[in-house]
Amino acid sequence: MILKTLKKSLKWKWERINLSNDTKSFVIMSLLQAITLIILQIRIALRNTSLSDQMESYLEQNKTLAASCEMVLADNRLTLLFAENFCFIFFQIFQFYFCSHAIVHQNMIQIFVILGLDIANALYGIVQQDEVAIELNIITASCPGVYQLSPYYESYEYPNVIVSSAFALAKLILTWRLFILFERKMYEKPDIELHKPTLYRKMLIFVMMLKLAAFLVVINASLTAAIIPFLGRQSMMFVIAYAIHASILLFSIPALILAFNSFIRQWKIGMYIFLVFWVFFVADFAFLIKDGISAASDGWYFWISTIFVTLITALVSDN
Repeated sequence: MILKTLKKSLKWKWERINLSNDTKSFVIMSLLQAITLIILQIRIALRNTSLSDQMESYLEQNKTLAASCEMVLADNRLTLLFAENFCFIFFQIFQFYFCSHAIVHQNMIQIFVILGLDIANALYGIVQQDEVAIELNIITASCPGVYQLSPYYESYEYPNVIVSSAFALAKLILTWRLFILFERKMYEKPDIELHKPTLYRKMLIFVMMLKLAAFLVVINASLTAAIIPFLGRQSMMFVIAYAIHASILLFSIPALILAFNSFIRQWKIGMYIFLVFWVFFVADFAFLIKDGISAASDGWYFWISTIFVTLITALVSDN
């Protein structure tokens, strides 16, 4: 029975993907985009690892310099870049799933969100290059004499920006074509009453926001883990706030699962529990804005960007 249901579900999804050349092109392009940009991000991560190895090797050879250099701080700064590389790789995996899900469910709202994420990803590639430059400047300031580190942006960041921009442009064209295709079909589903398109739209938006929130929780958990090496330099109040934030992130995934199941089953108590927890979630990220701005002033823009996006997503989900 389970196998039969699974087979039927896969057949239905395959038919949706093969609905037209545009739907097939969108899924195939999303797959190619994920594979290509993951490879480019892995190259950037390996370059960052090489920079770290070069710095350590140089300091090992120069004991006098190493004695006056804050080696731990320099290493910790590079840890932030590694965490950021992981986030971009995970984003591409999520984006492919998000694209496929949007096509299968003919969710035009989600496709517009995907386009926005693709454009933001392409633009942030430029910021990512600036972050590397800032981190290297901080390292050379902390370790005077380490000037031979060369990031070779033209071989790493430039291809990433160009390729991600090209995919975003192609997705823009396909988004318009899919809008024309789905305009008549968006609400023509057997399990939805045709006279309630607004209700269906709200359902699509809520489920989509839950998926985005789950993705952002994973991203924030990765960044939170990357900050661990810095805790030794922070005050007790900061460490306590960090522990509270980590705990809220830990309970966020079960809360999102509860929200999804409660929404599907129309269980009001479950939704109330989720909404109460989500108030604390929003408050936590609102509290983090100050620390995010401080990190941005030190050259780490990714964290404050993630905080704002998560906060906006959480507020929309709460409504």
